[in-house]
Amino acid sequence: MPKPTFEPDLRALTSDCEPWSYLAVSGPNNCGKTLLLRRLVQEVGDGAVFMGADRYSHVTTLDRPGAGKNISRILSEQAAERSVNNDTFGIQLATLLTELSNAERDRVFWLCEELLGHKFALAHVDPRNDLSAWQVTIDGENLTVSSSGVRLLMTQLATLCSERFQNVFIDEPELGLSPALQVPLSRLLRERSQRAEFFPHVKRIVVATHSHLFVDRSVVSNNVIMNRIDGRVRWRRAKSLADLHQLHYGLLGNSLEDISLPGAIVLVEGPTDHLFLSRTFRAAMPDSAISLIEAKSDADIKEKVGLFSRMVGGLRTSAYATRLLVVLDSVHGGDIIDNLVKQGVPKCNIWVWKKNGIEHVYPARLLAAIFQCAEDEVATISLVGDRISKNGIDLSKRDLCDAVCQRLDSGTDHNSELAALIALIGRVALGAQSLAVAE
Repeated sequence: MPKPTFEPDLRALTSDCEPWSYLAVSGPNNCGKTLLLRRLVQEVGDGAVFMGADRYSHVTTLDRPGAGKNISRILSEQAAERSVNNDTFGIQLATLLTELSNAERDRVFWLCEELLGHKFALAHVDPRNDLSAWQVTIDGENLTVSSSGVRLLMTQLATLCSERFQNVFIDEPELGLSPALQVPLSRLLRERSQRAEFFPHVKRIVVATHSHLFVDRSVVSNNVIMNRIDGRVRWRRAKSLADLHQLHYGLLGNSLEDISLPGAIVLVEGPTDHLFLSRTFRAAMPDSAISLIEAKSDADIKEKVGLFSRMVGGLRTSAYATRLLVVLDSVHGGDIIDNLVKQGVPKCNIWVWKKNGIEHVYPARLLAAIFQCAEDEVATISLVGDRISKNGIDLSKRDLCDAVCQRLDSGTDHNSELAALIALIGRVALGAQSLAVAE
């Protein structure tokens, strides 16, 4: 079987490395992420280390330096290994800790204490015998009592703190770690201020990940998107916020609903709009989680968009950048659309009704049943004003809305304008809508 080829050439990823650079490589399973890391290690050469996904290890006691296979020999054997599918790290945690300097080891223990909240130390197995073997302790007990996640985290930190490595390539840094641990670890890997403080010798860190927490949101181009077609492994740097949003969404399983978040948020103006559209969307899209928010005026809409933007840390850079929609009456403030766009709402997500009033998109069949007339007579009903009358039946707009909503079901036919809005919201909720987001 021929070896996969990369398009474009991988040297483009190594030739422009800045001090303390970071890259997050993402893509589906079997797209070549691990292979890319291994090829980059070969490209970089000396001072590079590949941390494969198979890096679980136990630590009972620490041998004295030179007692076993040292790191230099392990790296030489790895360099000679050309297997495409070898995911083994090869360097045991005990070996890493043994070959660290005292200052490097102390830094590893300090970082582990900060991240995990437990005390780590070196101690003799027999405290009464200074010649007994050394062990690593967690809260006074041998490290063997710790979870695999603790040892996986310590393995990463020990590798990063070792000054023999200037280029570190990590396959799935999230392995065995809770999201609460992934967040500070990702900051350690990404943020230059933390890199400069704890491992300034590491020039380059590249991770291959399935976790959105390791995506670099501050520098879009630090994210690499991969796919694989007919044996060719294709990669490209993210170029826009739209790329970043789609990357985040894919790493969340292409479904915000599965993490109990709405797939789309729709802002509407007025209580009858809110009631009717809520019932309509629920009947038309029962499997989609759509949140409708009622606003009282144009000013209230702008205020709610601003509040939501602050809640998500900035609308343009959030997962909801393309998932917030605003529905406006045909009569609205002249500057409302421009203001919403400035706040981060894509213009194509601002829906304006052709006529003023939600009553104009009520299903004709339902209005005919309510006013006891033929469907072709519905067009003669005046929908202007606070009350609506036909055939001696006089209803307020709220009462009419209630009557319409009571008759709505999944089989209700809607006019083309409302059907188009339902289709738009359905695409947005599923993440299938291609939207132009201001960069």
